[in-house]
Amino acid sequence: MTINEIKAAALAFKANNTQELSDKVRELKDNNLSFIGCIAFVQYNQKISLLEARKKTLELDAWTKDEKAEYIAYYNLMMTEFQDNEDED
Repeated sequence: MTINEIKAAALAFKANNTQELSDKVRELKDNNLSFIGCIAFVQYNQKISLLEARKKTLELDAWTKDEKAEYIAYYNLMMTEFQDNEDED
């Protein structure tokens, strides 16, 4: 899916509760939408910031414990590298 397709799908989907949102994200994930794509979906669907969307997406039960740990580890690594680059400037 392109970002425009993700946006359109997110705006068309009406989640009445967290479980419905979680089920939709799991469906998208099972159809090979990336983790970043799922975050974008949640961000547009819920009309929240990127940071809030990342946190909310990880809180959904669409992910296994191992997947969550992997995503958190990558995020922490990215943030460490970003901070290291900022410190060098």
